[in-house]
Amino acid sequence: MNKDLIIQLQSKQIQELKRQIVILMARVEELENNQKKNSSNSSKAPSSDIGKVQRTKSLRVGSGKEVGGQPGQKGHTLEISATPDSVEVHSVGKCTGCGKDISRLQTYDYEIRQECDIPPIRL
Repeated sequence: MNKDLIIQLQSKQIQELKRQIVILMARVEELENNQKKNSSNSSKAPSSDIGKVQRTKSLRVGSGKEVGGQPGQKGHTLEISATPDSVEVHSVGKCTGCGKDISRLQTYDYEIRQECDIPPIRL
């Protein structure tokens, strides 16, 4: 091959590569612009959004009050029965921390709990 033919082939190849670069640059610009669009600022569907899923924000407004019973409110608690059907004593046998036997130690504190069961249903 002579030099002129090689130069001519390389020139055609350079022109083709330049054309492809222009096409690819236009595609990159299009993709970058599409990435800026989402369902909140265009007519795109929410399923086409890229990235983090946006949650709807609550329209509720806080009242400024503390959670739970308000100051001055009279509480309503179920009173402990004076005549329970049965009494169960649950003793501690070993320490929950180290596992040592503490069943023979003197008790210095206790809790009282009341359990209310629904009576069996009869047909």
